[in-house]
Amino acid sequence: MDGWWRALRHDPCGPAPRYRTLDRPLIVAVLSHMSTFMRTILPALAAACAMGASIEDSPARRGDYPNHFLKIGRSQAEVDERLAQAWEHFFAGGAEQRIYYEAPPDQGYILDVHFNDVRTEGLSYGMMIALQYDRRDVFDRLWRYACAHMRFKDGPRQGYFLWHVRADGTPVDDKRASAPDGELWFATALFLAANRWREPAYRQAADDLLHVMLHQEDDSSEDGVTNMIDRSTGLVVFVPRGDAATFTDPSYQVPHFLTLFSLWAKADRERWAQAAVAARAHLKAACHPLTGLAPDYAEFDGRPRARKDRGSEHFQSDAWRVAMNVAVDWAWFRADPWAVGQSDRIQAFFAGQPRGSFFTVDGQLRPNGDFRASGLTMMNAVASLAAQHDRRLDFVRRAWDLKPPSGRSRYYDGCLYMLGLLQLSGRFRVWWPAG
Repeated sequence: MDGWWRALRHDPCGPAPRYRTLDRPLIVAVLSHMSTFMRTILPALAAACAMGASIEDSPARRGDYPNHFLKIGRSQAEVDERLAQAWEHFFAGGAEQRIYYEAPPDQGYILDVHFNDVRTEGLSYGMMIALQYDRRDVFDRLWRYACAHMRFKDGPRQGYFLWHVRADGTPVDDKRASAPDGELWFATALFLAANRWREPAYRQAADDLLHVMLHQEDDSSEDGVTNMIDRSTGLVVFVPRGDAATFTDPSYQVPHFLTLFSLWAKADRERWAQAAVAARAHLKAACHPLTGLAPDYAEFDGRPRARKDRGSEHFQSDAWRVAMNVAVDWAWFRADPWAVGQSDRIQAFFAGQPRGSFFTVDGQLRPNGDFRASGLTMMNAVASLAAQHDRRLDFVRRAWDLKPPSGRSRYYDGCLYMLGLLQLSGRFRVWWPAG
């Protein structure tokens, strides 16, 4: 800064005002810094200011969480009973029902019963569900398990979490990979727990997570490990290592959580505000303009990303969650009216599709997707938090009529079922700091 200012200032030693000649490298450097500021920092600051100005009048700040089941004629007592039944089913049910298990003496985990492993996805969902149910005992058990068995204690991944382990806490394989959606949900649940239960230790744990997500490359560049938030785009990466850090999973883009980070994080609030803006822009780019469907994986610019014959360029189980992310962001913060049209669009598509769970993004049924998963049904219903057309209540009715998933597929469908129940009943809430 000082160098280029000296080059431009008036030289007082000569007989008349004159200016020094700027050399070309200096001009290029100045313009480059100005371009970076205009392209990234300035929009983020503007977005943060706009969000800050509107946050006090947002539904989340006002405590405005409509119960959509009341709109289809259900009573509050029926809704409360349904929520209690869901907790009993998944957290205390029988061998074909429960997904939550306790590990002596003071830990607990959410089991993917189909693959017989424990995932940061499930643990973080479980923590969020326990937080919304005001079950601090379960919340703490899940967090203790995650910290004891999945958090990297040292090395280039220190502070990240191993994305899955066996139930006894041993690694499934030697890949040592992390999945950023787990860390995002962990951090959000911890912030909300700090506010709801007035426990500063949760807030410190959340801030520690946010630091490594943004600064892992600053602390270590070994083994190809990267930040979880891409430096150039502000987007959440698919996996923070090597080539897998050059694209994303649209369902990892949670602008409503990132907005909370921009309000509460101890450091880097401007960068989290930028990440929220980037996440909303990515969702808009990734969702098909006619069907509303997003791919499982996408390039940073939103184009579908094919990877290892997984069908990841298509709408599959990861992408079911995009409808939830868009709708909850709108329900909490009213940040982008595009969310309304997008939610109308995806419900319009599924209103004409009585079967199917896997599609190409332009709406063709995939050969392996000729079934209707209860998790998808619930996520489509959650879109009603933002949708405005009359058919939105039909989706809420379908969600109400669902039976809690049981059997081998109950883990993922069950997590989405419980999250959807909370969101549709107005029980998926932001808990604010005191004062």
